[in-house]
Amino acid sequence: MTWKKNFVVMMLCLIIFGLNGPIYRHTHANTGLDANQPPSVDFTYIPNNPTDMDLVQFQDNSFDPDGWIVAWIWYFGDGNSSILQHPNHKYSDNEIFKISLTVIDNNGTLNTTTKTITILNVPPVANCGDDRYVNQHVLHLNASQSYDSDGEIINYTWVINENQRYYGKNINYSFYDDGTYNVSLTVTDNDGENDSDNCTLIVDTQPPVTYMTITGEKGANNWYIENVTVVLNTKDETSGIKHIKYKLDNSIWYRYSKPFNISLQGKHTLSYYTMDNALNTEGEKLVSINIDKTNPYVKIIQPKENYLYLLNRIKWPLPENTVLIGPVLVKIEARDKEAGIERVEFYIDNTLSCLTEKPPYSWAWDETILGHCKLRTILYDKSGRQSSNELYLIALIF
Repeated sequence: MTWKKNFVVMMLCLIIFGLNGPIYRHTHANTGLDANQPPSVDFTYIPNNPTDMDLVQFQDNSFDPDGWIVAWIWYFGDGNSSILQHPNHKYSDNEIFKISLTVIDNNGTLNTTTKTITILNVPPVANCGDDRYVNQHVLHLNASQSYDSDGEIINYTWVINENQRYYGKNINYSFYDDGTYNVSLTVTDNDGENDSDNCTLIVDTQPPVTYMTITGEKGANNWYIENVTVVLNTKDETSGIKHIKYKLDNSIWYRYSKPFNISLQGKHTLSYYTMDNALNTEGEKLVSINIDKTNPYVKIIQPKENYLYLLNRIKWPLPENTVLIGPVLVKIEARDKEAGIERVEFYIDNTLSCLTEKPPYSWAWDETILGHCKLRTILYDKSGRQSSNELYLIALIF
């Protein structure tokens, strides 16, 4: 290195002499000694604690008390040099380097100072992943997001629940039981520095279970006769609930947040399921919900009001009263939109005379009766709702 330094100095002197002509030294009149003062040499650098990833910026602070500085010669200690006044330099590795700065003033006088600089290693960065939920017992632990910006990672150490130690960038670990596992990853680089990262894994392999409650007044045959309120409850002791979803008939899926009402009449299918935070999904459940809020319709259409019937044949209208002479076939108009007709009952006064469950829901009335009476029919639908219709008449049936 000495010959390189001398060569650089010689070349700078040639440049100085070539540009400025001969150097004239001022001498003291009495002693004849050289009166030139050498330059003062000093420098600083930033950052104060540089790493091998930093661009070190050198600041020349030299000065010449009786002239000016015309040249700067830097040696950075790693085989590189510069003749700039304020150079920048990046070191390729972490180490302690000896830096020298030689300056030359306008009279050709040289001066040198030397300092050391410590280039630090950039430590590695460990990354074992985010806290997460796991829905399987065999987990692939991956440290590929860890890195060393100025070298390489030479060791990966995994510690699970503080007592199980494994080595390698990627490992497979079997979680035998559901629960919470604390995972630590420590990486070491080729300069011996290390870094650690921690994450929590919640292992949950069991799907949640949803329980449904329906409230509302219930009629017959599993029919509700008013609006119903549906409550969905579920719990997951390990990872917790991500969402509950439901849909009615062929509608879209909705996220359940609170009890909801069903008011639409008819036969419905409610579907629902729950997913937990580990993405375990409960199998879709189905339940039938039937709602009938409307009474059925019934009307006696034969015999007609204010007519005379003779042996089941209508003869002529009457100004008042309905008169039957001989047996008559009692006919009704009956309908129910939602649940359907369960049965029809026929009463004479308050006595049940006929019950039928099949259409056309008629009755051949041939019971003996003489005088005033009340014909009454009651229709029951399958939800338990009912309607009635009655007719006052004079009957001569014998």
